[in-house]
Amino acid sequence: MRTSVVGHTAIDFLLRVDELPSPNSSVPVKKQTIAFGGGAANICVGITKLGGSSELISPVGKDFIGSQYHSYLKEIGVETSLYFSDKETSRAYVITDKKKNQVTYFYWGASEDFERMKPVKREFVHLATGSPIYNRKVAELSDFVSFDPGQDIVNYDSEGLWGVLSSSDMLICNRFEITKIFSMLGMDMNELLEILKFVIVTCDAGGSIVYTHESSHHIKAVEVNVVDPTGAGDGYRAGLFVGMQKGYDIVTSAKIGSVVASFVIESEGAQTNLPDWEKTLNRYKKEFGEIPQKS
Repeated sequence: MRTSVVGHTAIDFLLRVDELPSPNSSVPVKKQTIAFGGGAANICVGITKLGGSSELISPVGKDFIGSQYHSYLKEIGVETSLYFSDKETSRAYVITDKKKNQVTYFYWGASEDFERMKPVKREFVHLATGSPIYNRKVAELSDFVSFDPGQDIVNYDSEGLWGVLSSSDMLICNRFEITKIFSMLGMDMNELLEILKFVIVTCDAGGSIVYTHESSHHIKAVEVNVVDPTGAGDGYRAGLFVGMQKGYDIVTSAKIGSVVASFVIESEGAQTNLPDWEKTLNRYKKEFGEIPQKS
């Protein structure tokens, strides 16, 4: 089973500062790193590194053709369904302070052309951050739909959010986004689970919680030395989807996601320290014990 991921492809500019600036002030940048990024692309690369099958569905700029990033995706085996825009490929400016607090400024660029893309029908699709209108169309067409509004939840109104969720099977979001979703839709977790098979809420260092119709399961965060939190959530999703591809139950798959996320945060950049399957299994065994039989 291939996981098709709809969302942003971007170049990440990672800036390290001692403290985030207050309004109308400036602070010196201690370090700048330019890295491959974009939520959808991060997930696809993570899946492929783990030995899974992925497809990236994303708008990119004409500057992407023949770029190092484009060549890299081809080299490692990520299938791509790209729309080439006249605008520049998206950019993310991620500012992190010494306490690992982050602020991100995102230049949409080519991602503004999501709605020029023809909606696709896929067997298993994950809707990452991107266009609410395009995501809704893909959700209505596809078989199994995983939805993650991410920071782009601010671009959804209640009707658009319900339009995607009502056609979805799984919701993945953080604790702030789930509170926003409850408020926008006037629903609680039990009501969400009447339409969804799974809801996964991530809680940073607090791990994640997997909600099903029958129960809820807390998945611990794997403790490592945190160098850069950028891309941890995308690594978690990559591990989760590979676990599902391999036939593991949703709780085991979420534990795999937690393990993959721990590798990501040990290095600067969302794609620089993604593990292979063997490394993931070794750390899984250390943290969670022997991996159970497939469901």
